[in-house]
Amino acid sequence: MAIDEPLRRSIATELKVAMVRERITQSQLADALAMSQPSVSARLAGTTPWTVDELAAAARFCGVRVADLVSDAA
Repeated sequence: MAIDEPLRRSIATELKVAMVRERITQSQLADALAMSQPSVSARLAGTTPWTVDELAAAARFCGVRVADLVSDAA
């Protein structure tokens, strides 16, 4: 079951906020996740859903908890 679009966008927004706070670029996040920068961009735009593993790894790299990314959207 896929998550709905508003939730996907909310997660992307919260992750972008964490990236700005930590001064992490899309390229750096892509390297940490072993994916391409365009793939990260699509996820951050909310057009492609994150897998649970990707979201957990992204949150860890950005210094936040997955719960912090979804708590306001849930």
